[in-house]
Amino acid sequence: LDDPKGLRLSGDVNLGPVTLADLRRLPVLAETLPAELKGDGPLSLAAHVDGTLEDMALTGKAEGTGAAMSFGEHFRKPQGVPLLLSWDARVTKNEIALKKAKVELHTLELTGTGAVSRGAMPAVHLALDSNRSGLAGWEKILPVLRGQNLAGSFEVHTRIQGLMAKDRLPDISGSLTLTELRATLPQVPQPLTAKSATVNFTGQGAVLGETPLSIGKSQMRLAAQAERLVPVSLTYRLAAPELWLADLREARGTSKTPEVLRQVPGEGRA
Repeated sequence: LDDPKGLRLSGDVNLGPVTLADLRRLPVLAETLPAELKGDGPLSLAAHVDGTLEDMALTGKAEGTGAAMSFGEHFRKPQGVPLLLSWDARVTKNEIALKKAKVELHTLELTGTGAVSRGAMPAVHLALDSNRSGLAGWEKILPVLRGQNLAGSFEVHTRIQGLMAKDRLPDISGSLTLTELRATLPQVPQPLTAKSATVNFTGQGAVLGETPLSIGKSQMRLAAQAERLVPVSLTYRLAAPELWLADLREARGTSKTPEVLRQVPGEGRA
């Protein structure tokens, strides 16, 4: 065969158990799996292919529940945490078009549609929508949340558009909503709680509107604006009618008189 790119393929592919290294040997996946993605353990894949190497319809599903996986320093999936993927896509020499893709990870069910171009600097046009997902256990998967003992739920609805570069994200619009949030903060004896909080994405940044929060008996309102997400640059404003210091730090000495700060304003940059 003079030009293997013109060879037409049609049939079913069933692999498993295989490793991530095995999947990287498949031509259709070799260029699309990020180098930062690592895995150790069994994966399974079932797919149907129809077309040529330069224009192929691809449907299928994969499971990695039994594998430990990581992506750089930002993602760590232990063995046993549910991970299932399914897709209905068309792969051409220029782009990967997703009629529908779904990721099920831990409590999250995330559905995506759109397209990603192929090349050194991919262009992304994606719509991502999730279920209402439980927060408990995500600190075991996302190192940035380690030690926070999360409870409550979250829901994501976003649109992502633009080039993927090393120092710049594509533009992101949409929202992340947290409901019945409860989290442990480092060196703070009482947990932080919030009935509801919504982060709205604004292209390269994000905004948290004025949101009621509690730490023990201390009630406060927080607003924040991130000018950019990579690297993070944000300003915040905090107002509290009363701050009970026993909620914010371990008790010191033997004083029986509660220490309370009243009408506390605060603002800053991080």
